[in-house]
Amino acid sequence: MKSNFSGAELTFLGTSSGAPSFTRNVSSVALRLENEVWLFDCGEATQHQLMRSKLKYAKITRIFITHMHGDHIFGLPGLICAISGARTAHSRSYGGSVVPLHIIGPPGIRQFIYSSITWSRSVLGMPLIVTELRQPARASGGSPAAHTEQLPIWTAYNDGNFCVRASVLRHPVPCFGYVIDECDASGRLDAEKCVEMGLPPGREYAMLKAGQSVTTKDGRVIRPEDVIGTPRPGRRLVHLGDTCDSSSMVSLAQGADSLIHESTFEAKKVSEALYKGHSTARMAGKFAAQVNARALILTHFSNRYAGGLSA
Repeated sequence: MKSNFSGAELTFLGTSSGAPSFTRNVSSVALRLENEVWLFDCGEATQHQLMRSKLKYAKITRIFITHMHGDHIFGLPGLICAISGARTAHSRSYGGSVVPLHIIGPPGIRQFIYSSITWSRSVLGMPLIVTELRQPARASGGSPAAHTEQLPIWTAYNDGNFCVRASVLRHPVPCFGYVIDECDASGRLDAEKCVEMGLPPGREYAMLKAGQSVTTKDGRVIRPEDVIGTPRPGRRLVHLGDTCDSSSMVSLAQGADSLIHESTFEAKKVSEALYKGHSTARMAGKFAAQVNARALILTHFSNRYAGGLSA
């Protein structure tokens, strides 16, 4: 069967808030890319959910944590060990070096992982790189920074194909939202048009894609713009952690193709939502409209809404 994989695919491994239920696990979302998988949060039993999916441990290269509440991190220690085991087994079977696992998150994530691995006497067979998103300290003796409404923005990852940026959200503990931008792609080569112009399939197609003109056997010059379509804009995915105010992400999230926003409470519980640092479905919808998101995906539902919730 032909795959319809588009180069980026979301799998929701848990959509419950606070604690798991019989039908929902706690927070974790997987983003499958061409050759790797990224996780956003890793609540308790995320390993079990991965086992039920088609995703492979060995493909997980990065885990982005939004905040340090248990329903978002309690699955990390076990999953780290499972990924390590899968990595080392793959290396023994097929050779090559063991790929490191990168974990990015708020202050405290490094100590949490270190304590869990150390006190459980777990031995990892892979490099583990943990990055905390911290504000840079002011130089000793320097004057205090001028007050500004601009909140910090971190570039959590950038390899030229994808750029991940983060900023803070309003929640009782330090919490982050992540914006994943796919770089623009070059236009597609029109193979049929190439043939019509006297250029059969061959290495010249790669030259055209690289921006070089080529000459056919009858002396006709074909330029890249003759047979390559317009550049394709990259996609934008926005994944927000728990929040009762997403306004800090407005500029970063503009034009999101997919927006993942928590929806712990229904609209009539707005006072409780604000008090506890969470959102209602209506709040999420207003933010989606504010940033002109093409698609809004709600998650992090309270277990009181087993039969669904109203806006």
